[in-house]
Amino acid sequence: MQNGNNIEFSLERVVRLSLYIFIGGVIIFVLYLVKGALFPFVIGIVLTYILYPLVISLERLFPFSNKYPNLSKGISIAIIYLALIIVIIGALLLIVPPLFRQSTDLLGKLPDFITDARNTVESWNLEYASNIPEEIRLEIDNMLGNAGQILVGAFRGIINRTALAAVHALTLVVGLVVVPIFVFYLLKDREKIRESFIESFP
Repeated sequence: MQNGNNIEFSLERVVRLSLYIFIGGVIIFVLYLVKGALFPFVIGIVLTYILYPLVISLERLFPFSNKYPNLSKGISIAIIYLALIIVIIGALLLIVPPLFRQSTDLLGKLPDFITDARNTVESWNLEYASNIPEEIRLEIDNMLGNAGQILVGAFRGIINRTALAAVHALTLVVGLVVVPIFVFYLLKDREKIRESFIESFP
């Protein structure tokens, strides 16, 4: 009788292990398909591990942390978020204005650059037309025509890749918008999530 129970127990463990392996394989496959959108969540997990000790240290400073742990943890997370926002805004104020001035200067000088380039090309064209024989010039014109078609094809390829990159960038931006919310709940309910994950295994 005991051997029968052992067989049933072993069979149950095998079935359960097989189920876990199957579910794990499905999860890995799905994660592989959406790997481009997972980068922000990876950032969120890393930020959670970095910020969680700060949250705990700050939470202990509140005298009501034992009586109202959720409130103290929420306030701690809000303070850390506020500090991060101030740091990010300060960094942007240091970086963006000089970058904007340089971009404005470049745009202001761009017409002069275009004019100089056009004059240079026209002078080369006049020199080319006056010094090169007709037969050689026709051959070069044909080669330039083929080069133009190649450039048009390359330009189309660049546009397609740019559109694809824009889609990926939009996905990344949406993910980065979700990151603060994701990190907030990870910081707030980290212990509950860990306990629930452990309890899901026999």
